[in-house]
Amino acid sequence: MTLRPSILLILLISSACAAAYAPASKAQISDAETSGLQTVGPLPLTYRDAQARLLQRSDAIEASDADVRSREAQENAVRTLRLPTVEFEGQMMRYQKTLYLPLGPLADVAQDYAISDPLQFQMERDSTRPIVTATVPLYSGGRIPAAQAAAEAQLGQSRAERQIVVDNALLQMTELYFGQQLLTRVRDVRRDVLAGLERHLADATILERGGFISRAQRLQVEVARDDAARELETAEANLASADTALSGT
Repeated sequence: MTLRPSILLILLISSACAAAYAPASKAQISDAETSGLQTVGPLPLTYRDAQARLLQRSDAIEASDADVRSREAQENAVRTLRLPTVEFEGQMMRYQKTLYLPLGPLADVAQDYAISDPLQFQMERDSTRPIVTATVPLYSGGRIPAAQAAAEAQLGQSRAERQIVVDNALLQMTELYFGQQLLTRVRDVRRDVLAGLERHLADATILERGGFISRAQRLQVEVARDDAARELETAEANLASADTALSGT
């Protein structure tokens, strides 16, 4: 029985599509995964690992943490405004006093004993004086409660802004992470489709040489193969961009 060229072409296309979308064997899956790791390679991180790394290394989150710590220190500082302020001061004084005593009629006698006239006496003394001052705010006109309330409000605002930064960063990372996973699947499907069309083109070439199909029919298969190759290149480029964006995040 002789099959018509159009029927043969339909059978070839059906077999190629079935081969392209059929589950690959373990060896094929292993080869595909190895090839993917060598070319594009998804990040070897689970979602929770990527989330933990983002929270540890994000510059935006680190800046928000620093702002929260600053507001906490400010709030702790104004919390003690009602407490007494104690100041300690220490004074040390050193003084010297000189006394002169004239000998008068005894000057001649003193000279015989090598005693100068007048007699000179010096006295030195050190004195230490501690001073402690305590200041208690009795009335501030409401400025202390206002300062404390403002510091507490600023701390709450800083914490809320930090949570917004964390939520936005996690949302962006989630979109990039699962988008990268989806693009990996798309790349794998495009690769399988191209492999199936490569086999289909090889079969069509053999059939053309045997005179079972025309050159135009073989060219149709070749065009489909080229389209699949371009779609695979696009999928690989999109995956590479997703990998870069996710790594940067």
